[in-house]
Amino acid sequence: MQVVMPQLGLTMEEGTIAAWLVAVGDQVRRGTPMVEIATDKATTEVEAPIDAVVEELLAAAGDTLRVGLPIALLRPASESVITSPVADDDDAVVEPPVRASPVARKLAREQNLDLLTLAGKGSGPGGRITLRDVEQAVAEHAPPPPPPPPAEVPAAEPYPFGPVRSAMLRRFSATRGVVPITLMEELDAGSLVELYQALRAARPRMPLSYTDLFALALARTLPRHPTLNSSYLETDPPALALHPSVNLSLAVALAAPTGLVAPVLHAIDSTDLSALALRRAALVERARAGRLRPDDLEGGTFTLSNLGSYRVRSFTPVVLPPQVAILGVGRITSNATATRLTLSLSVDHRAVDGAPAAHFLTDLVTLLEQPLALLLPPEEVADVRTA
Repeated sequence: MQVVMPQLGLTMEEGTIAAWLVAVGDQVRRGTPMVEIATDKATTEVEAPIDAVVEELLAAAGDTLRVGLPIALLRPASESVITSPVADDDDAVVEPPVRASPVARKLAREQNLDLLTLAGKGSGPGGRITLRDVEQAVAEHAPPPPPPPPAEVPAAEPYPFGPVRSAMLRRFSATRGVVPITLMEELDAGSLVELYQALRAARPRMPLSYTDLFALALARTLPRHPTLNSSYLETDPPALALHPSVNLSLAVALAAPTGLVAPVLHAIDSTDLSALALRRAALVERARAGRLRPDDLEGGTFTLSNLGSYRVRSFTPVVLPPQVAILGVGRITSNATATRLTLSLSVDHRAVDGAPAAHFLTDLVTLLEQPLALLLPPEEVADVRTA
């Protein structure tokens, strides 16, 4: 049976073999991870479709193939072939399958570490072995490091980008056609801080962050300003695609070489704060673990970039085409008399003029200065603004 390069997204045309998780001769069960496939959007595990023996690997790690081309041959195997042999002794035990993340498997192979020694002891959900577990096991058994070599001036080396970072760079290259303008507004964040602290105290197990409050404020404000929640179409003549839902791209900073990614929270205009916080936390966790799915990176209609955890009061965020707007959030600052926060709204002037952008930013600031309205149903938020 042939295993072919799968289509992991509607727009996927080709994929790259990131790493094989099996070798020729291995026995695999249906659902066993066989290979990691990297696209320009994410890296995804592909599982064995049947119980089988790996007969041949038709592509090597690093090879890029079009969707539908064969990458491996499997020989169907009976249940007796796949099942681990058990001695006649009644006390014989069959070892359970090892649950481990792809990056943990890769490091274990590189370090010749038998993952069975960590089975059931991982720090991930359900005992899943994580990269940190493998790193700790390797460090515990590592020999003393050799003495450092004589100091030399290192030569410059290439620093290749991964497929996710490359996709982001292609999006940034499209900004050359954008005509950017940035509006900044400082607001009184005292009530926002009080609401955040009260919610954290009342719901300590909810993974709430300030980003969730900003995201929900955007979800309640953007439907009243549809041109800000749109895509610029490079047609002749140019046009705008007004989106019926708010699909919020979140700027997430990852370790090099991936760097910045912008996974998407879809349809947040129809959710509440608690559900949004849970979805945001899960999305960011997938991003940081390198487990983003193709649909996690598609369909964004507006971007939020929050640098509040850094010593940055304000900045000029860059619009990501075909979107026409992005909101930058700076650090909350406090003194004896006030708690302040600066928002930076960048828009593509081809699609949005200064006055409509200012109107949107004013509505957003008003809502953040009266944040209790965020806890109301969406249809009641407008009434609070006009009260």
